[in-house]
Amino acid sequence: MFALAGVVIIAVAALAIGASPQSIADSFGNGFWDLTAFTLQMAMVVLTGYVVATSPPAAKLINRLALMPSTARTAVSFVALMSMSVSFLNWGLSLIFGGLLARAIARRKDLTVDYRALGAAAFMGLGAVWALGLSSSAAQLQAAAASLPPALLKITGILDFGTTIFTWQSLLTLAILLALTTVIAHFSAPPGRLRAPGRVLLRHRRPWCRPAAASGSWKCRT
Repeated sequence: MFALAGVVIIAVAALAIGASPQSIADSFGNGFWDLTAFTLQMAMVVLTGYVVATSPPAAKLINRLALMPSTARTAVSFVALMSMSVSFLNWGLSLIFGGLLARAIARRKDLTVDYRALGAAAFMGLGAVWALGLSSSAAQLQAAAASLPPALLKITGILDFGTTIFTWQSLLTLAILLALTTVIAHFSAPPGRLRAPGRVLLRHRRPWCRPAAASGSWKCRT
């Protein structure tokens, strides 16, 4: 809805400055298909991240990591830290890895954690540090001559990772963001409670319903 509203607003603004309906339609059509390659690249990033995060070795690792936090707030900050750490390698992997880790922790029987806080923490990799990692779009583009417009290439030349994300300034910024985001996630998370000892549940119980004899209504278990 917002995208459609944006298209209408831009079209009206273009008409207001004298552009013809034909030129507006041509610009929209050409610009739309120019994004096809970029769209495919982003889709592949997320798809390959999903494949890696759901592989058997990664699933075992996630289930082991889910047993490590001992309190609700520690669980939230732990998810945030792991999401950001994985995002340094690949932001698409971080999206899926963080979500699966949050789900595994939420399935623990011995710990009650606010699932909303876990979900928010799982997105911290994409929200905080992904642009400082190996999958940074800006760093990737600047390191490949074919990705740069000729005019910009003449000015900047090729900048490898050693002059962008691996500089001490970039790594220091990364460390500060990791620390601050983890601390904020910890102290902003709602406190939970401990329950009887248990392990990570690998499957959800299927809900069932049965009629209640006394009232005639249905009684369901989720």
